[in-house]
Amino acid sequence: MARLLFIFCLLFTTAAQATIYRWVNAQGDVVFSDVPPPNGNAQKLELNHPLNTMQTPQQLSGPQPATGSSGQVAPYRSLAITSPTNNQSVRANNGDITVSLSLSPALRPGDRIRLFMDGAQVYSGTSTQIPLSNVNRGTHMLYAAVETAGGSVAIRSSGISFTLLRHSILFNPQQAAPGTGNTGNTPAPNGISGGVHQAPRAPMMPRAPQFHAPN
Repeated sequence: MARLLFIFCLLFTTAAQATIYRWVNAQGDVVFSDVPPPNGNAQKLELNHPLNTMQTPQQLSGPQPATGSSGQVAPYRSLAITSPTNNQSVRANNGDITVSLSLSPALRPGDRIRLFMDGAQVYSGTSTQIPLSNVNRGTHMLYAAVETAGGSVAIRSSGISFTLLRHSILFNPQQAAPGTGNTGNTPAPNGISGGVHQAPRAPMMPRAPQFHAPN
């Protein structure tokens, strides 16, 4: 193996070293060299073709990032309130409603959603389904925002307006005052209709007798 390796090392030389000498030394070993032995008793081998050289192929680089990509996290594209809709009238006698949001892309870890109603914050969390309890009757303004972990506002929705409708005793004249036991379906005492109690009238004063002068 050592001899073969030596032979290959001699063969794979530059084109200028294309002449090889072969001889047998005193130990009986076959020797190949580009330098002839001192006694000149060697076989000269001529290489008809220069040795071909091969360039080392360049290492392929890994996949290149997409054009325009800087390694930063993609920003939020959209945030909107989908329920209630703008100018919608919502019937909820107990005042409980659910505000639904649409956010794209999804909320990133560390960020928070904040919901504001009539200028005041009413929610801070990570859900896009936000329940609100005991909302007052009337018209209200809503908008939402996404706040990053660093405290800056990443995106804010457009504001919407909705009207909450709640049942009220003031709009039911048939409902009696508490403690009267009158529900509006039975006639009120003393001939008073509608279940509304009126104060009793004061007794009329007796009239003075009238005297007529004689003619």
